[in-house]
Amino acid sequence: MSTSYPSDNFRQATPWLLALVTALLLCLFFWPLANGQIYTGSDLGALHLPLRAFYMDALKAGEAPLWEPRIACGFPALAEGQFGAVHPVHFFLYRFMPLWLGLQFELLISYLGAFAGALLLLRYLRFEAVPAWFAAAGFAFSIYMITHFPHANMIAVFAHLPWLLWLILKLFDAGTNRTRLFLAAWIAVLLASQMLTGHPPAMFASGVVWGSVALYLAWSRQCRQALGMLAIAVGLMFLLSAAQWLPTLLYLPFTERADLTAAYVNDFSLHPANFLQLPGPYLFRGGTVPDAISGASRIEFPIYPGLGVVGLALLGVLRTGELPASQRRLIRLALLLIVVVGLFMCGRYGGINSLTAHVPLIQSFRCPSRYIAIWQLLWLGLALAGLDWMRRRPNRKIVNGAWLALMLVVVLVHLMALAAPACGPAWLGELHTGGALWRSAAISVAIVLIGWWSCLGRSWRTTAFAACCLIDVGVNGYYQMLHAMPRRDIAAINADVANRAGVDRRYRVIKRFNDGVLRGEYNMTAYAAIEPSRTYDATDNSTMALLGVQQVKMQGTTWQVTNVVPRFRLVRRTAALEESPKAGFAGINFADVVLLPGNEAELAVEKGTLEVLEDAPSAATVTVRGRDRQILVVSDRWDPDWVCTIDGEVVPILKAYGIVRCVIVPPGEHRVEFLYDPPGWAYGKFLSLAGLIVLLALLAMTWPRLKSIPADR
Repeated sequence: MSTSYPSDNFRQATPWLLALVTALLLCLFFWPLANGQIYTGSDLGALHLPLRAFYMDALKAGEAPLWEPRIACGFPALAEGQFGAVHPVHFFLYRFMPLWLGLQFELLISYLGAFAGALLLLRYLRFEAVPAWFAAAGFAFSIYMITHFPHANMIAVFAHLPWLLWLILKLFDAGTNRTRLFLAAWIAVLLASQMLTGHPPAMFASGVVWGSVALYLAWSRQCRQALGMLAIAVGLMFLLSAAQWLPTLLYLPFTERADLTAAYVNDFSLHPANFLQLPGPYLFRGGTVPDAISGASRIEFPIYPGLGVVGLALLGVLRTGELPASQRRLIRLALLLIVVVGLFMCGRYGGINSLTAHVPLIQSFRCPSRYIAIWQLLWLGLALAGLDWMRRRPNRKIVNGAWLALMLVVVLVHLMALAAPACGPAWLGELHTGGALWRSAAISVAIVLIGWWSCLGRSWRTTAFAACCLIDVGVNGYYQMLHAMPRRDIAAINADVANRAGVDRRYRVIKRFNDGVLRGEYNMTAYAAIEPSRTYDATDNSTMALLGVQQVKMQGTTWQVTNVVPRFRLVRRTAALEESPKAGFAGINFADVVLLPGNEAELAVEKGTLEVLEDAPSAATVTVRGRDRQILVVSDRWDPDWVCTIDGEVVPILKAYGIVRCVIVPPGEHRVEFLYDPPGWAYGKFLSLAGLIVLLALLAMTWPRLKSIPADR
């Protein structure tokens, strides 16, 4: 059969097939809009929508989004950072759009940006249109990018990666230091944009990729100037994004991440049995094999890169004999990294994840399975080499042998699954049986046969197979996501946002997630990346009464709390706090006594009166009147960055009951003001402003004479 290429006109038309598939994959994310719904499952509803609702409220009120009183009895939302409070794109999205629409545009920008950046990078590397479109869509709609749809900020970080790689390549291709400095300035902009989206672990994974590429280019081209310019870009990034990372860094010692256990760091470790997804993406009843501790997850554990991608990657490895020595080294390095990264993904099962357990900051990153992002990039790189070879008339015997070997693996894995109920280990009990298993086998065999068939004829078959590979990964990704992603009516979300301001702040609840925060509930626990230190027992009735909680919803049960005290109140006397707040406060009359640490001399007073003048998220003003000294208690979380003034004079805020705020007010009538003033924000915004000035100066100095000398890639 002839292997000649089709006419030029047909070759130019073939990328439109991939463009159609790409558009289809993108539309599947947003098809619920046709029914007036959006996805709200997992972290979208439990974290991202509530935080963005708070952000939107703060922007409309003209306030900085610093403190969210609706989470964890008070929560430093800016330090959490996962809603990208300082990112300029987020400012425009949530200042001028409804909440649901802003989130949809945020996600749309990420996926379009990931695809466009990857396509630009590959065309810059002089790949033909079909391989470039295939790899770009394969990156933007990989199983990782699809199933992590609920992690909006994580997707945004990885969307920057191809743009960074493109600029880094241009940096090493540049002929003058002036041009390199110009490119370094734009690299700093992209890195700062990554940091401002608020997901440091994803930024670390992204940095591993572009940092490795930069080091390889510096070694292979002996270009120290470019590496120095890249270091300047990283330094400028820290200046530009200081308003985000500095508050986070300063708050970390007061969070649960300050004292992590190995079990927490290895949460969501990938069970090694999940590697059977490569030859059998539909083998398991639950989509994946659960972690022994974290349980099942259709978001964290899908690793399927595409059976066609695996076949193409195998061809990419087999073609090394005809490649230059430098490219052979790259392919061998990619193979080694697939093994190493795979072990890191396994976390507690892999045995090498402890290598990062003593690295500052990085040791607080959890979920080893999220290294899947790097792992799938490596597979895609090898597949790109294989697809390029298929379009260049590869050796027929090698191609036949590769697809035959892959077919044998697929058949053997499914035969093993067929025998598993009788003789397999315990975890194989999660495998499909009966008709579902035969359907899984049929799908896998069909993909291998299509790949084999595409190597035996004209190049349009290669394009068709590339489209099939994208559809295969996309279908598996949506198969996983739809089982974990419920939807909600836009009208209901709009109603929650409209009514949240009217919810009585005195009404507080205890729930596992923050979904009720969207409709205005005050949840005294936290579901967040940097959860505040758990200084109290969320199931103790006396503690809940102290915090003003009226209702508890935990593990499917609901109960009411009795003897709830007001949030702002004056008490009659003080006493020493002798036990940890986690022990509870049984027998304590919160309306009469406040417990203070190290309180040697008890204070007894005649209670006066108070009037609340202002009660904003980051500020409160109270007028206190009394003939004696007054003990003012505010049942909001104590935090070192809160400042209190009495008639303009700064006074200390005591940590009452080991949890909340307390101030001793002198006799008479006084104006007591509370203000949340974190130094991370105060210093960070000035550092960011300084970084912006430096950036504009660099661009102004280098822009007029921008020139570039392409080099051999």
